[in-house]
Amino acid sequence: ARSTACTGSSSGAGRWSMFYYGNTPDHRVLRAESADLHRWERSASSAPGGRDPFLLRVGALWYLYSVGADEHREIGQIVVSQSRDLLRWTMPTVALTAPVATFGWGNLESPVVVPRGEEFYLFVTRTSDSPHDYARTMVFASTDPTRFVWEPVTEIMAHAAEVIEDGGGWFITSAGWTARMGERWRGLSIAPLAWAPRASLR
Repeated sequence: ARSTACTGSSSGAGRWSMFYYGNTPDHRVLRAESADLHRWERSASSAPGGRDPFLLRVGALWYLYSVGADEHREIGQIVVSQSRDLLRWTMPTVALTAPVATFGWGNLESPVVVPRGEEFYLFVTRTSDSPHDYARTMVFASTDPTRFVWEPVTEIMAHAAEVIEDGGGWFITSAGWTARMGERWRGLSIAPLAWAPRASLR
């Protein structure tokens, strides 16, 4: 599962940046640098946000999505910060809020945002005490990458999903605790992902 996972992006001149949640007292997203994707050095810079960070570049802007919760730490949220240089970040704003409270730390996990045309698709795992919800990834669509409404366009059986494009094809992964997923889904699973036609949001 992507509870303390990271996402990487090219930072120019053969350098790479990795953003990850280190469960620090200030609850910031930490950063490390590498020239070969094998050896990493911690950077002094960090970004505001929460756990399960995901990084997306759209034009000249970088969007850093992560998991948050409301002021009472009861309702799950996905928050997003913006940057032009991966160093200076805006304060996080709420991109998505769960409709009901569940866990004390919120109930949303592992955001992934995929741009397609003029729209953006946010994949989020919504957990609860139910085994069904543990492997339940919901997908939301918006023309604004910083704001999604709780009106899922579909649900997929996956936990902490990553969405990958390779060779013109799309794939979705799933990984979670075996005790929650069951022996059939032990380890990392991957499946083809198809995009169905639907009405435009505009």
